[in-house]
Amino acid sequence: MQVSVVSDLAKLKKGMNAQQRSQLPFALSNTLNSIAFSGRKHVQSQLKSKLDQPTPYTLRGVQVEKAHKKALVAKLGFAGKGFGRMQGEILPGDYMPFQIKGGIRHPRKRTIMVPTKHQKTNKFGNLAKTKYRSLISDTAKYFAGVPTEGSKGGRKPRLGPEASGVWKRLGPKGNRRKNIQMMIAFEQQALYKPRFPFNEIVTRHVKRTFQREFGNAFQKSMKSAR
Repeated sequence: MQVSVVSDLAKLKKGMNAQQRSQLPFALSNTLNSIAFSGRKHVQSQLKSKLDQPTPYTLRGVQVEKAHKKALVAKLGFAGKGFGRMQGEILPGDYMPFQIKGGIRHPRKRTIMVPTKHQKTNKFGNLAKTKYRSLISDTAKYFAGVPTEGSKGGRKPRLGPEASGVWKRLGPKGNRRKNIQMMIAFEQQALYKPRFPFNEIVTRHVKRTFQREFGNAFQKSMKSAR
């Protein structure tokens, strides 16, 4: 997920002399890069104000692909397939589109693990990667799946399929299977509403800073012209 910052070269050339036109690509590449990198900081700031404690990993995922004199396009976006440099099984460019556009996220594997109000999360509101395994390894207190109860025909689900998850056994030892509490829900999909207007944030930043940045870059390019 990224936005390209492009300038109309032909429009800017009007009214310029030969020397000014020769310096224009250099000035524009510096302009676009300045805007892209200041835009990166602006997007990171907006992430902190519009989302609930975005992780440092997400903030690092805001990256820039620089413009050059022969390629007057700078890109600003979230690192993902084909863009940016970042390592990880799930990159910001994979999950941030759901925050930007909304939509339905399906699990990469079998289900999506969603913590309930009973399960403590980290300071970013996420479930720690090791939490699931640490819970189910304590078989005396926790179990995974859909709760069942005994009957003449064998064991049967006490609740519907939506009750699939990690459960904590509560109360006296002999009554633990009847007194339980869901800690993590196993969901087949997650519905997201748009929360982060990335395109609008970047577009406003470009409009607000382009004239100033271009003026500064063009002056420097003319001073360095031979």
